[in-house]
Amino acid sequence: MKTALVLNPRSGGGKTGARRASILAAARAAYGDVALYETAAVGDGMRLADAAVADGARRVIAVGGDGTANEVVNGLVGRGDPSLVFGLLPAGTGSDLARTLRLSHDPVVAFAAQSDAAIRPLDVMEGRFTRADGTTAIRYGVNVIGVGMGGEVVQRVNASDKAWGGFLTFLGATLTTLGGWTAAPAEMIWTDPEGGEHRWTGPLMQVFIANGRYCGGGMHVAPSARLDSGELALTWVEKDTLPRMLAALPRLYDGQVERAPTVRTARAVEITVSAAGVGVPCDVDGESPGGVPVTVRVLPARLRAAWAG
Repeated sequence: MKTALVLNPRSGGGKTGARRASILAAARAAYGDVALYETAAVGDGMRLADAAVADGARRVIAVGGDGTANEVVNGLVGRGDPSLVFGLLPAGTGSDLARTLRLSHDPVVAFAAQSDAAIRPLDVMEGRFTRADGTTAIRYGVNVIGVGMGGEVVQRVNASDKAWGGFLTFLGATLTTLGGWTAAPAEMIWTDPEGGEHRWTGPLMQVFIANGRYCGGGMHVAPSARLDSGELALTWVEKDTLPRMLAALPRLYDGQVERAPTVRTARAVEITVSAAGVGVPCDVDGESPGGVPVTVRVLPARLRAAWAG
Protein backbone atom coordinates (compact mmCIF):
# COMPACT_ATOMS: atom_id res chain seq x y z
CA MET A 1 0.00 0.00 0.00
CA LYS A 2 1.12 3.58 -0.55
CA THR A 3 2.71 5.00 2.61
CA ALA A 4 3.21 8.56 3.83
CA LEU A 5 5.38 9.94 6.62
CA VAL A 6 4.14 12.97 8.55
CA LEU A 7 7.37 14.15 10.16
CA ASN A 8 7.79 16.79 12.85
CA PRO A 9 11.35 18.11 12.28
CA ARG A 10 11.40 19.91 15.66
CA SER A 11 10.68 16.79 17.72
CA GLY A 12 13.49 15.31 19.74
CA GLY A 13 15.03 18.74 20.15
CA GLY A 14 15.39 19.09 16.37
CA LYS A 15 17.16 15.75 15.93
CA THR A 16 14.29 14.36 13.86
CA GLY A 17 14.73 16.98 11.17
CA ALA A 18 18.47 16.34 11.07
CA ARG A 19 17.93 12.66 10.28
CA ARG A 20 14.98 12.96 7.91
CA ALA A 21 17.00 11.50 5.00
CA SER A 22 17.88 8.30 6.87
CA ILE A 23 14.32 7.95 8.18
CA LEU A 24 12.88 8.30 4.68
CA ALA A 25 15.40 5.80 3.31
CA ALA A 26 14.46 3.26 6.00
CA ALA A 27 10.77 3.75 5.25
CA ARG A 28 11.27 3.22 1.54
CA ALA A 29 13.33 0.10 2.19
CA ALA A 30 10.48 -1.28 4.31
CA TYR A 31 7.44 -0.11 2.34
CA GLY A 32 8.52 0.90 -1.16
CA ASP A 33 6.38 3.85 -2.26
CA VAL A 34 6.67 6.51 0.48
CA ALA A 35 5.82 10.23 0.43
CA LEU A 36 7.20 12.71 2.96
CA TYR A 37 5.20 15.54 4.56
CA GLU A 38 6.70 17.88 7.17
CA THR A 39 4.86 19.84 9.85
CA ALA A 40 5.66 23.48 10.50
CA ALA A 41 3.03 24.50 13.07
CA VAL A 42 0.52 23.10 15.55
CA GLY A 43 -2.32 21.39 13.68
CA ASP A 44 -0.26 20.57 10.61
CA GLY A 45 -0.18 16.86 11.47
CA MET A 46 -3.94 16.62 11.20
CA ARG A 47 -4.07 18.57 7.94
CA LEU A 48 -1.17 16.69 6.37
CA ALA A 49 -2.52 13.26 7.32
CA ASP A 50 -5.77 14.18 5.59
CA ALA A 51 -3.84 15.46 2.56
CA ALA A 52 -1.74 12.29 2.41
CA VAL A 53 -4.86 10.13 2.20
CA ALA A 54 -6.30 12.44 -0.44
CA ASP A 55 -3.04 11.88 -2.39
CA GLY A 56 -3.55 8.12 -2.25
CA ALA A 57 -1.80 6.99 0.95
CA ARG A 58 -3.42 4.13 2.85
CA ARG A 59 -0.82 4.03 5.64
CA VAL A 60 0.25 7.25 7.38
CA ILE A 61 3.15 7.11 9.83
CA ALA A 62 3.64 9.85 12.42
CA VAL A 63 7.33 10.66 12.99
CA GLY A 64 7.59 12.64 16.21
CA GLY A 65 6.19 12.68 19.73
CA ASP A 66 2.80 11.85 21.16
CA GLY A 67 1.39 15.20 20.03
CA THR A 68 2.34 14.53 16.41
CA ALA A 69 0.85 11.04 16.68
CA ASN A 70 -2.38 12.47 18.04
CA GLU A 71 -2.68 14.99 15.22
CA VAL A 72 -2.17 12.24 12.62
CA VAL A 73 -4.80 10.06 14.31
CA ASN A 74 -7.28 12.93 14.22
CA GLY A 75 -6.58 13.52 10.54
CA LEU A 76 -7.14 9.85 9.74
CA VAL A 77 -10.29 9.46 11.84
CA GLY A 78 -11.70 12.51 10.10
CA ARG A 79 -11.60 10.59 6.81
CA GLY A 80 -14.18 8.12 8.15
CA ASP A 81 -12.38 5.09 6.71
CA PRO A 82 -11.62 2.27 9.20
CA SER A 83 -9.31 0.56 6.70
CA LEU A 84 -6.69 3.35 6.98
CA VAL A 85 -3.49 2.33 8.76
CA PHE A 86 -1.85 4.48 11.42
CA GLY A 87 1.87 4.02 12.06
CA LEU A 88 4.42 5.59 14.39
CA LEU A 89 8.15 6.22 14.58
CA PRO A 90 8.66 7.57 18.12
CA ALA A 91 10.88 10.64 18.21
CA GLY A 92 9.50 12.86 20.96
CA THR A 93 9.91 13.73 24.64
CA GLY A 94 7.43 11.31 26.20
CA SER A 95 6.84 8.75 23.43
CA ASP A 96 4.32 7.04 25.72
CA LEU A 97 2.24 5.50 22.94
CA ALA A 98 5.38 3.76 21.63
CA ARG A 99 5.68 1.93 24.96
CA THR A 100 2.30 0.27 24.45
CA LEU A 101 3.02 -0.39 20.78
CA ARG A 102 6.47 -1.73 21.82
CA LEU A 103 8.16 0.24 19.07
CA SER A 104 11.84 1.03 18.83
CA HIS A 105 13.17 4.52 18.18
CA ASP A 106 15.37 2.97 15.48
CA PRO A 107 13.54 3.51 12.16
CA VAL A 108 14.73 0.23 10.61
CA VAL A 109 13.51 -1.79 13.61
CA ALA A 110 10.29 0.21 14.05
CA PHE A 111 9.26 -0.05 10.41
CA ALA A 112 10.04 -3.78 10.32
CA ALA A 113 7.79 -4.31 13.36
CA GLN A 114 4.94 -2.51 11.60
CA SER A 115 4.77 -4.90 8.67
CA ASP A 116 1.59 -5.56 6.70
CA ALA A 117 1.32 -8.97 8.36
CA ALA A 118 1.12 -7.40 11.84
CA ILE A 119 -1.74 -5.00 11.06
CA ARG A 120 -4.87 -5.36 13.20
CA PRO A 121 -7.88 -3.21 14.20
CA LEU A 122 -7.15 -0.19 16.40
CA ASP A 123 -9.67 1.29 18.84
CA VAL A 124 -9.97 5.07 19.11
CA MET A 125 -11.26 7.26 21.94
CA GLU A 126 -13.63 10.11 21.18
CA GLY A 127 -13.49 12.94 23.72
CA ARG A 128 -16.01 15.76 23.92
CA PHE A 129 -14.35 18.54 25.92
CA THR A 130 -15.68 21.88 27.12
CA ARG A 131 -13.77 24.96 26.02
CA ALA A 132 -13.45 28.10 28.16
CA ASP A 133 -16.23 29.78 26.15
CA GLY A 134 -18.62 26.87 26.79
CA THR A 135 -18.44 25.36 23.31
CA THR A 136 -17.60 21.71 22.70
CA ALA A 137 -14.31 20.50 21.25
CA ILE A 138 -14.17 16.97 19.82
CA ARG A 139 -10.76 15.31 19.88
CA TYR A 140 -9.76 11.73 19.17
CA GLY A 141 -6.98 9.79 20.83
CA VAL A 142 -5.53 6.29 20.91
CA ASN A 143 -3.48 6.44 24.11
CA VAL A 144 -4.70 8.18 27.31
CA ILE A 145 -7.13 10.99 28.10
CA GLY A 146 -6.48 12.67 31.44
CA VAL A 147 -8.87 14.74 33.54
CA GLY A 148 -7.66 16.83 36.46
CA MET A 149 -4.19 17.83 37.56
CA GLY A 150 -2.60 15.93 34.64
CA GLY A 151 -4.00 18.58 32.33
CA GLU A 152 -1.99 21.20 34.21
CA VAL A 153 1.06 18.91 34.13
CA VAL A 154 0.82 18.73 30.35
CA GLN A 155 0.56 22.51 30.11
CA ARG A 156 3.72 22.87 32.24
CA VAL A 157 5.58 20.29 30.16
CA ASN A 158 4.59 21.87 26.84
CA ALA A 159 5.70 25.28 28.11
CA SER A 160 9.13 23.92 29.15
CA ASP A 161 12.18 23.25 26.99
CA LYS A 162 11.98 19.51 27.90
CA ALA A 163 15.75 19.50 28.24
CA TRP A 164 15.65 16.87 30.99
CA GLY A 165 13.93 14.30 28.78
CA GLY A 166 10.51 12.71 29.13
CA PHE A 167 10.68 11.02 32.54
CA LEU A 168 12.27 13.85 34.55
CA THR A 169 10.34 16.59 32.75
CA PHE A 170 6.98 14.96 33.49
CA LEU A 171 7.96 13.94 37.03
CA GLY A 172 9.07 17.47 37.90
CA ALA A 173 5.88 18.96 36.47
CA THR A 174 3.80 16.37 38.37
CA LEU A 175 5.42 17.14 41.73
CA THR A 176 5.11 20.90 41.18
CA THR A 177 1.44 20.59 40.24
CA LEU A 178 0.60 18.18 43.08
CA GLY A 179 1.87 20.60 45.71
CA GLY A 180 -0.49 23.38 44.58
CA TRP A 181 -3.48 21.50 43.17
CA THR A 182 -6.94 22.36 44.52
CA ALA A 183 -9.26 19.37 44.11
CA ALA A 184 -12.74 20.45 43.00
CA PRO A 185 -15.85 18.44 44.00
CA ALA A 186 -16.55 16.16 41.05
CA GLU A 187 -18.81 13.43 39.73
CA MET A 188 -17.84 10.61 37.41
CA ILE A 189 -20.40 8.35 35.72
CA TRP A 190 -19.41 5.40 33.56
CA THR A 191 -20.90 2.50 31.68
CA ASP A 192 -19.05 -0.79 31.93
CA PRO A 193 -18.65 -3.25 28.99
CA GLU A 194 -21.62 -5.29 30.25
CA GLY A 195 -23.91 -2.23 30.22
CA GLY A 196 -23.91 -1.52 33.95
CA GLU A 197 -23.83 2.10 35.14
CA HIS A 198 -21.63 3.33 37.97
CA ARG A 199 -21.08 6.60 39.80
CA TRP A 200 -18.27 8.09 41.88
CA THR A 201 -18.21 11.46 43.65
CA GLY A 202 -15.39 13.14 45.49
CA PRO A 203 -12.62 15.74 45.22
CA LEU A 204 -11.07 15.48 41.74
CA MET A 205 -7.34 14.80 41.70
CA GLN A 206 -6.72 12.84 38.50
CA VAL A 207 -8.63 10.50 36.20
CA PHE A 208 -6.88 8.45 33.49
CA ILE A 209 -9.11 7.13 30.69
CA ALA A 210 -6.88 4.70 28.87
CA ASN A 211 -6.79 2.86 25.59
CA GLY A 212 -3.00 2.55 25.88
CA ARG A 213 -1.02 1.74 29.01
CA TYR A 214 1.39 4.63 29.56
CA CYS A 215 1.34 8.42 29.79
CA GLY A 216 3.26 11.23 31.44
CA GLY A 217 6.73 10.13 30.40
CA GLY A 218 6.41 6.52 31.52
CA MET A 219 3.58 6.36 34.08
CA HIS A 220 2.17 2.82 33.80
CA VAL A 221 -1.38 3.88 34.64
CA ALA A 222 -3.35 1.13 32.88
CA PRO A 223 -1.51 -2.22 32.83
CA SER A 224 -4.61 -4.08 31.63
CA ALA A 225 -5.42 -1.78 28.70
CA ARG A 226 -5.40 -3.12 25.15
CA LEU A 227 -5.60 -1.11 21.94
CA ASP A 228 -8.06 -3.54 20.33
CA SER A 229 -10.25 -4.66 23.26
CA GLY A 230 -13.33 -2.54 22.55
CA GLU A 231 -13.21 -1.11 26.08
CA LEU A 232 -11.26 1.43 28.13
CA ALA A 233 -9.29 1.11 31.36
CA LEU A 234 -10.36 3.67 33.96
CA THR A 235 -7.90 4.67 36.70
CA TRP A 236 -8.43 7.50 39.16
CA VAL A 237 -6.55 8.94 42.13
CA GLU A 238 -8.57 9.81 45.21
CA LYS A 239 -7.62 12.77 47.37
CA ASP A 240 -5.69 11.93 50.52
CA THR A 241 -2.98 13.51 52.61
CA LEU A 242 -0.01 14.73 50.60
CA PRO A 243 2.38 12.16 52.14
CA ARG A 244 0.03 9.28 51.23
CA MET A 245 -0.41 10.55 47.68
CA LEU A 246 3.36 10.92 47.29
CA ALA A 247 3.75 7.37 48.62
CA ALA A 248 1.31 6.15 45.93
CA LEU A 249 3.22 7.88 43.12
CA PRO A 250 5.71 5.02 42.50
CA ARG A 251 2.77 2.64 41.91
CA LEU A 252 1.81 4.81 38.91
CA TYR A 253 5.19 3.98 37.36
CA ASP A 254 5.77 0.32 38.22
CA GLY A 255 2.55 -1.14 36.81
CA GLN A 256 1.07 -1.90 40.23
CA VAL A 257 -1.56 0.84 40.44
CA GLU A 258 -4.06 -1.46 42.13
CA ARG A 259 -1.72 -1.75 45.14
CA ALA A 260 -1.84 1.99 45.82
CA PRO A 261 -4.34 2.83 48.59
CA THR A 262 -5.45 6.06 46.91
CA VAL A 263 -5.93 4.59 43.40
CA ARG A 264 -9.09 2.96 42.01
CA THR A 265 -9.65 1.14 38.71
CA ALA A 266 -12.58 0.03 36.55
CA ARG A 267 -13.49 -0.99 32.99
CA ALA A 268 -15.68 1.22 30.84
CA VAL A 269 -16.96 1.98 27.36
CA GLU A 270 -18.15 5.52 28.12
CA ILE A 271 -17.25 7.97 30.90
CA THR A 272 -18.50 11.43 31.83
CA VAL A 273 -16.65 13.63 34.32
CA SER A 274 -18.04 16.91 35.64
CA ALA A 275 -16.82 19.18 38.42
CA ALA A 276 -17.99 22.17 40.40
CA GLY A 277 -16.66 25.46 39.14
CA VAL A 278 -14.48 25.94 36.10
CA GLY A 279 -10.87 25.51 35.18
CA VAL A 280 -10.44 21.73 35.56
CA PRO A 281 -8.27 20.89 32.54
CA CYS A 282 -8.09 17.77 30.40
CA ASP A 283 -5.42 16.37 28.10
CA VAL A 284 -5.46 13.85 25.30
CA ASP A 285 -2.20 12.20 24.23
CA GLY A 286 -0.27 15.21 25.55
CA GLU A 287 -2.48 17.90 23.99
CA SER A 288 -4.90 20.30 25.77
CA PRO A 289 -8.25 20.51 23.96
CA GLY A 290 -10.37 21.83 26.85
CA GLY A 291 -11.78 20.89 30.23
CA VAL A 292 -14.79 19.49 32.04
CA PRO A 293 -17.54 18.54 31.61
CA VAL A 294 -16.02 15.86 29.36
CA THR A 295 -17.46 12.69 27.89
CA VAL A 296 -15.21 9.97 26.48
CA ARG A 297 -16.33 6.86 24.61
CA VAL A 298 -14.52 4.07 22.84
CA LEU A 299 -14.88 3.68 19.08
CA PRO A 300 -13.90 0.06 18.38
CA ALA A 301 -11.81 -0.73 15.29
CA ARG A 302 -11.98 2.84 13.96
CA LEU A 303 -8.50 2.58 12.37
CA ARG A 304 -5.86 -0.11 11.84
CA ALA A 305 -2.29 -0.34 13.09
CA ALA A 306 0.54 -2.80 13.64
CA TRP A 307 2.28 -3.46 16.92
CA ALA A 308 4.26 -6.14 18.68
CA GLY A 309 2.05 -6.78 21.71
